[in-house]
Amino acid sequence: MQVLSRWTGVQLSARILSVFDVSGSMNERIGAQTRMAVVLQAAQEGVGLLRDTTDVGIWIFSTRLDGDKDYKELVPPGPIGQQRDKLAAALAGIRAVPNGDTGLYDTVLAAYQNARKNWVPGRINLVFIATDGRNDDDRSISRAKLLEELKKLVDPRRPLPILFMGLGNGVDADELQEIASVVDGRVYIGQNAGEIRRIFFSALSDFGCQPPSCRK
Repeated sequence: MQVLSRWTGVQLSARILSVFDVSGSMNERIGAQTRMAVVLQAAQEGVGLLRDTTDVGIWIFSTRLDGDKDYKELVPPGPIGQQRDKLAAALAGIRAVPNGDTGLYDTVLAAYQNARKNWVPGRINLVFIATDGRNDDDRSISRAKLLEELKKLVDPRRPLPILFMGLGNGVDADELQEIASVVDGRVYIGQNAGEIRRIFFSALSDFGCQPPSCRK
């Protein structure tokens, strides 16, 4: 409740590209729910608390979800007030892909390129990525290439952090931290439903004002 109170007090004007892992392991259970169900429930609650003027878009990723692409856009970023029903329906319809692997690197780069291209001045621009694994797409770019490309896209005058939320024991926290550090992002790891829900709101509320005045 403390985190929720903190979140509802945030006057957030943002553009958030939310990217959800739908690899097969997201069907693994955390207590009574799957990882997929836990993170989507937190996302639905989060959308319900955001201001109508906040732009939110939704992508999903695994491996080769859209032709050869590991990622797929479900809802393009737009004001929540104009697409709450569309966002809710998209989140409710997300399912893990049986036997799907984790195409993390290609997805991170594509999402960051998209968010950079569509960066909006006067807003908090960020990419939120929830995953329960590490990159295991044997056809993807390398980690070194990903880091190289991200460095080219960084612009201190136009902050664009990546917030990673790692779910469960299959996450390589060092891998995520290495990627996040390039773009002044952060990594949060949750092992159970309570932690994941709390982390979701903490992660977003930590970026709930314009830098540099309230960045840690």
